[in-house]
Amino acid sequence: MVNEVVDSVSEDQVFSELALNTFEKETGVKVRVVYDTEETKGTGVRSFSLPLLKVMMLQMQ
Repeated sequence: MVNEVVDSVSEDQVFSELALNTFEKETGVKVRVVYDTEETKGTGVRSFSLPLLKVMMLQMQ
C-alpha cells in the first residue's frame, strides 16, 4: 500500500491546501507538495519530475 505521494501543484497553495489535507485525513496517505511558482510554470514540473523519479526508483530497489 502507498503511504506517501508527491504532488506537483500549479494551483495557489491557499486554494489547494484544503483538498490535500482532506485527502490525507480520509486516506491516511501523506501528501508531499511541490508548489509551482509563476517563474516555473510549464518548466517546473519537467525539471522536478525526472530527478524525483530517479530517487523514487532507487528507493524501490
